Amino acid sequence: MEVVFYDINIGVGIARAEGTLAFMFVPYEMLILSVFKKFRILPIQNSHFHIFLIITCGLSLLFTYFLSERNEEYIDYFHKFESHKNNAVWHVISSIFFIGSVCAGIIFIMWWNEN
Repeated sequence: MEVVFYDINIGVGIARAEGTLAFMFVPYEMLILSVFKKFRILPIQNSHFHIFLIITCGLSLLFTYFLSERNEEYIDYFHKFESHKNNAVWHVISSIFFIGSVCAGIIFIMWWNEN
């Protein structure tokens, strides 16, 4: 079971990590669109929420694919992270990124629904 979940080359943990990373970018992208909508930089209507959500999901998946999945570059990233002496720094950075994603999600939903 350890090989199935944790092996870098064939593990399902890599697929879970890719999906998690891709969908952590979505609230940030939607926050940018919400700012554009709030300050009337782009004429976006409330009815287009699902369309923009699908577009940002697709963009974040493409971004994650080209950032790490193409040519299996994520293996090099894992080796770099494991070689650092202080992994606590990377845990703090990833926790801040995750908490920021949750906060961005809350803010973009509030700003999107403002009239």
